[in-house]
Amino acid sequence: MVDEIKCAMLDGSTSLTTGRGEYGDFMPTWLSPWLAQMSFASIAAPLSEQELKNLNTPEYDPVVGMRFAPEANVPVKDVAEVPDCIADVGEEWTRVQFEDKDERRKYNVSARELKVRKEKGYPFPRRHFRARLIELFRQINSPEREMATCAKCGKSVEISKNHLFPNRRVYCYDDYLLFIEKRN
Repeated sequence: MVDEIKCAMLDGSTSLTTGRGEYGDFMPTWLSPWLAQMSFASIAAPLSEQELKNLNTPEYDPVVGMRFAPEANVPVKDVAEVPDCIADVGEEWTRVQFEDKDERRKYNVSARELKVRKEKGYPFPRRHFRARLIELFRQINSPEREMATCAKCGKSVEISKNHLFPNRRVYCYDDYLLFIEKRN
């Protein structure tokens, strides 16, 4: 039976499945219980609108995605009205609904989160937490590899790609150790 299914997936020659030549493809995004734009994959490896269309991903509806977001009928305030200095932000800004226009998602800040931000001196969030996570992920090296040239000796070096810092200075192993020794 496995061979019949594989043949049907390869060329659609049997009536067992619709056989659209899908053998070896990734699982279709429409079968996923989560929309691609709401999954962790969208944070770790975000896809462009065109890439999502190519994968036949269902349209993202931000209202459907607001499972844990503030209430739907509460007015949205402009986050630009919040004071810039975290020490000046009062409790009146907790449980206020804000909207991240780029993410098309609403968010709020709880009293506990504001307290921690004040204690640590962290700024008031101006973006939805998903946008902040994407920014953090863009700072780390990706698994994609590329070739670069050592800034000191000119040797060719294979490095991990970094989307946020594509033009960084790169050293080969030996020159990197010398660089570190000099600064201790």
